[in-house]
Amino acid sequence: MKLDYDLMREALLILERDLTISDDLAHNGVSLFQLCKKPGMAGCNMADVYYALHNLQQAGLIEAAGRSADDRVDSYLVFDITYEGHEFLASIRPKGAWERVKAILAKVGTMSIPLIAQAASKVISGYIGREA
Repeated sequence: MKLDYDLMREALLILERDLTISDDLAHNGVSLFQLCKKPGMAGCNMADVYYALHNLQQAGLIEAAGRSADDRVDSYLVFDITYEGHEFLASIRPKGAWERVKAILAKVGTMSIPLIAQAASKVISGYIGREA
């Protein structure tokens, strides 16, 4: 199965917007099913979204609960974005920066979360250098 980094970015953007903490300081999670219904995710295959979330969890960018006892992926629940997840998202949030990062990594011929973070840092540094 191929990892869709555009889908990972979109999921992080939606989770950042929609995850909340209740008055009693409990995290209110977003289920895979709910996420697939959000604008920006319409038409996405649930298995692809699950795979993106699962990999975000493995990378330490989100906190999530696994599948239920009946092994249904639609019961997957995301509780939080980690600090590292917020930092990663901040580096790829601007659409222009994200497109530039993808173009750089397309020339290299490989993509991974550490490479995305490294390329995003250089892209953002370039923007900062031009503004200084």
